[in-house]
Formats: sequence, C-alpha cells, structure tokens
Amino acid sequence: MVDIVKSDSKEFRKGITAVNFYVEDSEVCKELKSQLEKTEKEVGIKFYGCDINKFKELVNEYEIDAYPTLAFLKDGKLVHKMIGIKKIETIPDVIKEIKGSK
Repeated sequence: MVDIVKSDSKEFRKGITAVNFYVEDSEVCKELKSQLEKTEKEVGIKFYGCDINKFKELVNEYEIDAYPTLAFLKDGKLVHKMIGIKKIETIPDVIKEIKGSK
C-alpha cells in the first residue's frame, strides 16, 4: 500500500483502485492497514492510503465521514465504500463486482 502524498495525484485515480482513509494514531486503522497489505497481493488491484488529517479535500470529495473507510474507485469515481474492518473478507467479491460493471 502506497500513501497518497498529493491530493491532485492522478495515480490513485487510474483504473480500479482502493483508497484506505485512516487516522494515523488509530489502532483499528493500523490493524486494517496490515490486513490490506496482505489482501492487496491477492486481489490484483492497487491500494492507497490517505491520512484524513492531511487531505481534507479528498475526504470531502469522496464523502468520507468515518474511519477507517475503504473507498473503491473506478477511474477516480467512487463506486463502493466499506466502513470499518468487519467486512474485509468480502473485498475480493467487491472487486469482482466492480470489474464486471461497465
């Protein structure tokens, strides 16, 4: 997982990606990040991290109102949101659904 360093970066807006919106000092967020780093290799899409305290404009753009939130993007457009870590095992199914949509 690569952290977003500029809010206007185009890299995380290309193709199908997932952005993990997190708070640096949250134990839940740290646990999710660890799980996502393992999952990223399995599912074949790129995961990005976004500290909500550093990139308020992205938080507003993707209407993030809780953390951690995993936002799935397709060419920069939000197509699915997953809040918390309870449904992490469903990520492969979510990605299959996104890949199948036009």
